[in-house]
Amino acid sequence: MHIFDPLDREILPECTLELFSLAENLGLVKYLPEFERRAFIAQLSPGKGVHCPVTAPHWVKNGTEVSISFSVTFRTHSTARIRNVHWINAHLRRLGLSPSPVGSSSWRDSSKDQVFRSLVKFKRLVAK
Repeated sequence: MHIFDPLDREILPECTLELFSLAENLGLVKYLPEFERRAFIAQLSPGKGVHCPVTAPHWVKNGTEVSISFSVTFRTHSTARIRNVHWINAHLRRLGLSPSPVGSSSWRDSSKDQVFRSLVKFKRLVAK
């Protein structure tokens, strides 16, 4: 299994993370052979597993045997907050703005997270 650094913005640009937060489209990240040397390679065998950080690009190459994989995604308050900020940034970018990247300003991230949460609450109220 090849796992790439989820913080490497050359491999995983900020705008790709933003679009992923909107649709969770796994086809957004484009594989380029020149990134291969940056991968952490985990040699797996039956009964073994590996942790992939949330949003870490990864790919698996199977040998000659049949392989079955099982993935479990854990969402924490922190990962949900990051996703919310990416979602808001995607919408700000659609408006022609250049939002600050996640993690560059704690108070901006907190404000964007609060806006996201307020929109979710408003949507629930309207839907009733």
